[in-house]
Amino acid sequence: MKKYIFTLLLLLVPSCTYRNAIHGYLTESPIKIGERKAVVQIMSGDPTLIDGNNWYYVRINTRSDSVGLRNNYSSTVIQVTFDGEIVKDVKKITMTNEKATHISREGSADGDSKKALLKLRKAFSASESKKD
Repeated sequence: MKKYIFTLLLLLVPSCTYRNAIHGYLTESPIKIGERKAVVQIMSGDPTLIDGNNWYYVRINTRSDSVGLRNNYSSTVIQVTFDGEIVKDVKKITMTNEKATHISREGSADGDSKKALLKLRKAFSASESKKD
């Protein structure tokens, strides 16, 4: 009987652990003002979204329990603004405990991509107004 209880406990204990999953860019390579667009793409990879002269790199961190129920979200977004081929500005915001937006990697900016761009623009505008 003790063997069965011990085995049951061994099976249940791992189910109490959490798992972190990261989607999007993995490392934060420093993007410097004055760098060329090609260098940014080599160092940071393809952007998640492109909106005119702005490139957005989105990272979504999801923490879930062992059965896959999502408990906590955080999104980190880096906005890189170009003037021609040169980095003009770099901004970073973190949105915690928000539902992660489905970001479409399609070439056109329609559907979910448009919604994601609107949400990102609004988030960056809000972060700028908080600084003032």
